[in-house]
Amino acid sequence: MRHREVGTREDRGVVLSGLPAFSGAAAKSAILYVILFLQKEVVPMLLKKPWGVIKAITLNQPCTVKLITVEPGQETSLHYHKLRDDVWVILDDGLEVTIGDDVYYPREGDEFTVPAEQKHKIRSLGKRGRVLEIDIGFTSEDDTFRLSDPYGRETKEKEEFPLE
Repeated sequence: MRHREVGTREDRGVVLSGLPAFSGAAAKSAILYVILFLQKEVVPMLLKKPWGVIKAITLNQPCTVKLITVEPGQETSLHYHKLRDDVWVILDDGLEVTIGDDVYYPREGDEFTVPAEQKHKIRSLGKRGRVLEIDIGFTSEDDTFRLSDPYGRETKEKEEFPLE
């Protein structure tokens, strides 16, 4: 299983407030996690077990998990999100993935991280393809900004001012 983090993620001024009270080892783990997260060194977390590995894609963060199915010969719009990162786990061969200006032909089990504001799309090359998507951050269809769409849906150009 390969993981690709595509592009960079700008620091958007994380504010920590209202954290639960921790003590002992839990406190140390939580503090270490926050420090590593702020340094962008914590995706993903691996926990080795005698029977294998647990891979935490997100830990105690708002997220949404989706199963995307792209029908044979179809594709999503070329789009981006301002308020979330996407993590994709490819479940089927036969897809083409575009992230930024790069095009990939992933195999089952390949993984990608798509940072907020990075354009992306998924295309089926002939048979139905599935992608497990983990949205990290605020998830809403109002946060989908289409740049091009093969189905004639409305497109929106990227605004040229920073997020606040």
